[in-house]
Amino acid sequence: MGRCKLCGRRMIVHLRYANLSLCEDHFINFFENRVLRTIKRYKLLKDNEKVAVAVSGGKDSIVLLHVLNKLAKDMNFSLSVLHIDLGISGYSNRCRELVEKYVNEYNLELNLMNMNSEDL
Repeated sequence: MGRCKLCGRRMIVHLRYANLSLCEDHFINFFENRVLRTIKRYKLLKDNEKVAVAVSGGKDSIVLLHVLNKLAKDMNFSLSVLHIDLGISGYSNRCRELVEKYVNEYNLELNLMNMNSEDL
């Protein structure tokens, strides 16, 4: 296994396009900075804006929510979480529980919609 180009620790990812091997800490920092640069470059958010984030409960949307939540205070925007319960036995309950756990831990607003309800 290779080593992180920045600190020499064990790498967890190799970014082929950049020929860059990174450890866990440096990859997280790289990813968060990339999101921040993209938001700023394309002027995606304004001061005091409220951002709704659709979160399925899967790893991709949870990571997106986590990164935006970390940036929210410094960039002066607030988050609202939208989760749609698809009504799939077992699967939907687990996804909803993951979203609710994160929202409760970080005191975020949650808007929950159910596919089997009048919400849609």
